[in-house]
Amino acid sequence: MSVWWRVSPVLRGATLVTGSLSGPVRRLCSAWALNRIQPGDIVVVDQVDPSWAPWLAQAGALVIAGRDPANVAASLAVACSMPAVWGVSDVMHSVVDGRHATLDGERGELTAETVNSEKS
Repeated sequence: MSVWWRVSPVLRGATLVTGSLSGPVRRLCSAWALNRIQPGDIVVVDQVDPSWAPWLAQAGALVIAGRDPANVAASLAVACSMPAVWGVSDVMHSVVDGRHATLDGERGELTAETVNSEKS
């Protein structure tokens, strides 16, 4: 049985903080990945622990799977005026870590750069 991921080129959610940014996507599935965040990354999260805030503050933009106003990532984005969208369902399974993308906070969209996987 083979397993594959379907990469969605455009993911839509709701605007949390306006602004836009292009950069690499960093999916955070656990605290073990926090040390990979680089300034300018578009960080994709689902559940966030409050202790992650210092690392998340390095991000250039945030994409949040849920739409919980108590989520520390949402509070951080608002407090720091960091471009962010939330309510992006299934985003954790629809992006590839490290792939370049553009977040458009005005439209509530994350557009992933597509890669042609066909060999000539």
